[in-house]
Amino acid sequence: MPNEQKAFVVKSTQHAVEGLAELNEHLAEGWVVEDVTSLGAAAAGEDAPALHFAALVIVTRDDDEAAAVAAAEEVEEFVEEVVEGDGATQEVADPGVDPGGDRS
Repeated sequence: MPNEQKAFVVKSTQHAVEGLAELNEHLAEGWVVEDVTSLGAAAAGEDAPALHFAALVIVTRDDDEAAAVAAAEEVEEFVEEVVEGDGATQEVADPGVDPGGDRS
């Protein structure tokens, strides 16, 4: 079965790294690094050259896993709606409680 793919460019300077946070989020969601390719490095700056580096990172995820994650996210959204309250009656919210019954 074919895999879903995404590409990220991660850039690094001596002061910052760009693109790494989004890449890490995808890895935490089950994406796997398929390939990493250097896009080169360059020195920049007037007095003290700073090294800049970039890499192309290809990540993949199996389509079955992608479908499972999407289904789990749908369930999570539904649960959040129910927990936050969507106008459900007491009977639906807690079937063990008789809304008109004696509570003394």
